[in-house]
Amino acid sequence: DQGLARYGYTVTDEISPTAVKRLVTGNGKAEKVEVAASVRKMLGLPEDYEFAAGYDDSDACAVVLAYLIANKLIDVEGAE
Repeated sequence: DQGLARYGYTVTDEISPTAVKRLVTGNGKAEKVEVAASVRKMLGLPEDYEFAAGYDDSDACAVVLAYLIANKLIDVEGAE
């Protein structure tokens, strides 16, 4: 939200953490490691790609991917 606000965008949609996990991994109770692995796969990143330590890069990517999947803006194999 804060990053987008810097560029004049306002976020009005909401998506729960459980929905993000379900849409990205297929499991609403997925652990952070599983979310990161699914994000890597969806983005075509190598399995050994390391997200920045101390940041929630993979979580942020997962939220964006979940929004795109939920709104049928991208087609992801195996996504609900």
